[in-house]
Amino acid sequence: MDKEIGEVTKYSDIEGTYSGNFSNEYHKGTKYYSIKGISTDQAIAVADHGHYKKAERRGKYEGKKVAPIRYIETGLIIFVIVVLLMYAFRSIKARR
Repeated sequence: MDKEIGEVTKYSDIEGTYSGNFSNEYHKGTKYYSIKGISTDQAIAVADHGHYKKAERRGKYEGKKVAPIRYIETGLIIFVIVVLLMYAFRSIKARR
């Protein structure tokens, strides 16, 4: 090991929940270390109950993919709810 370079900041076993220094295997606070002679772009060491495990980079974690249509659907649903709420408030106000 060379030096501490970070730690797990979030733990989740649900795919796509977090990005960054999260883990689906190691709990919050688990330390990351650089390995002497190896670039951190290639591999790091992860502290695990008094031992170290080599974690090799295999590419960027993409997270859970969400189809663009889901954003459109969500936007439309929110829009409809807002319009209905505005209509309801105007109806209540007109009755007074």
